[in-house]
Amino acid sequence: MPFNYTLRVKAVPVPSSPLKEDANVLDKTIYKMRIYGLEIESLTPYEP
Repeated sequence: MPFNYTLRVKAVPVPSSPLKEDANVLDKTIYKMRIYGLEIESLTPYEP
């Protein structure tokens, strides 16, 4: 599946407390990115 977007990420502080077990899928996905110190800042269509 083509992904024709420019993804801009920024550095963020790494979260200190883990998620609760009943966290939803979106929260878990965001947490997985943030444990690496990254957060999506913008998503724009790719223009070569």
